[in-house]
Amino acid sequence: MAGPSTDSLATGGARPQYGQQFKQLPSATQQLTPEASLQQEIQTGRKQIDDKYRLMWNEIGRSAQFVGRQKAANMRQQLIAKGKQEMLQFNQQAQQQLAQLQRTTMMGEQGLISSE
Repeated sequence: MAGPSTDSLATGGARPQYGQQFKQLPSATQQLTPEASLQQEIQTGRKQIDDKYRLMWNEIGRSAQFVGRQKAANMRQQLIAKGKQEMLQFNQQAQQQLAQLQRTTMMGEQGLISSE
């Protein structure tokens, strides 16, 4: 069999037989709450940062034989520090957005603001 079975994908199959994991998209009729939507964006953002730094880490590993082990180790340390800083900033922004959304939701529930 050369690729994924179209039967498993057509019926919402979990994963093709090669490549990236198959991601089931939410149906168009599904309504995400603002909190769920924000959580989804946060999860996607964290994954993008992780993927970006994983790719750079692998690239350092591939180039280690050319730049030398010590230089590659230094590059990895810098990459770790940079990645931690970027993730920290992202998490702080995400927490601020989530707190703002929760405050807005609470004010709406108390009748202090309305959508009209």
